[in-house]
Amino acid sequence: MPALLAKAPDTSSEKRRWRLLRYRPEVAPALAALLGAVAFVTARLLILGHGDISVFVDAGPFFTDPHPHLLLQRDPGFGFDGQFSYRLALDPSDLQPYGHGVRLDSALREQRILYPTLVWLVSLGGKAYLVPTALVVVNVFAVVAIAAAGGRLAREAGRRPIWGLLLAAPWCYLLTIGRDLHEAVAGAFLAWAIVALRRQRRVVAAGLLTCGVLTRESVLIFALTVFSVDAVHVWRRHARPEAGDLIGLLPISVFVSWQIVCWRANGAFPAQSGSGANFGVPAEGLAQAVTKWFSTSGLAVDRGAQFLLLVVLTLSVVPLLRRTSIASTYERTAWVAYVGYVLCQSMIVWYDAGELRATSDLQLLSAVFALSGPSRQRRGYAGLAALGWMMTAVRRASQV
Repeated sequence: MPALLAKAPDTSSEKRRWRLLRYRPEVAPALAALLGAVAFVTARLLILGHGDISVFVDAGPFFTDPHPHLLLQRDPGFGFDGQFSYRLALDPSDLQPYGHGVRLDSALREQRILYPTLVWLVSLGGKAYLVPTALVVVNVFAVVAIAAAGGRLAREAGRRPIWGLLLAAPWCYLLTIGRDLHEAVAGAFLAWAIVALRRQRRVVAAGLLTCGVLTRESVLIFALTVFSVDAVHVWRRHARPEAGDLIGLLPISVFVSWQIVCWRANGAFPAQSGSGANFGVPAEGLAQAVTKWFSTSGLAVDRGAQFLLLVVLTLSVVPLLRRTSIASTYERTAWVAYVGYVLCQSMIVWYDAGELRATSDLQLLSAVFALSGPSRQRRGYAGLAALGWMMTAVRRASQV
């Protein structure tokens, strides 16, 4: 009799968890991305940093000098771009070439101001002892945000939300986390701008794209695409443009305005500082880099293998550009524009590719199309992307 009167186990909490996963499609991919990112950070911190997270900054003596505010484990060489993120995160309002013991190598660093600004906020106003950790935390949650946006897009495509992890497929995001770079934050703004545009939340999309162009200039390509497509639609309907037709102007205008601010501070437009070295004749720089990749050994061969993976992943979504009815004209047009952008990269960018991080936005858009593909194609895309992630994770966990 007591057994019959015993209360049944309370399953209400379990039901709530399943209901959350059902109605919040971004939860599952976001949690998976968080676990993966934290595992990578932990491995890199223990293997390479020996518990010192400032090794992620990868500062070198060529651009940094001994300074009481620098809490860095310094690399003996030139270091990498994360040292400039660190410098601006200490005080984003200081746009001078030298400050806090770090010399900026180019005005291009000031152009990418939003990531350091977010770090400045997270580190309670740029407190030097918090900045190295905040640089990593912001990037980890940027990757989580990308996966969450992927969960939303996967649900719209009729897939399980966990497929949203494909949007976090660009393996350069591991380098971004491991060296305090900008690509993941820019990708998060771009991914959620795509979500907002599909849901006709155009003002929200304009704000996200504005944040994106201030994080990394490559997002400007998507903003220009939105403006161009809207302009064509207005011209075709022979009507005066409405407020919603002009959302592409906001990120473009803010980008130009920030260029003027930087020019007044330093006498140089950031957009011009890297254009000559980073761009060239289409495919010329790529051809030169491929020749070097496969004529040497070691890291160069790894880059060549990553490039082959990139080619396969990119070509695999070409049949989906016209077949899918979910993707917008913005996404199709931007994908083509990003292919042109990638092909115009110079040999300097390709050869010192940094896990092909110049292609991160193209890879993200390709993943958006892959979500709508048939099961076999989607699984193949996921397998190749996972291979790229594993190659990068193993190498970057133990290398500066």
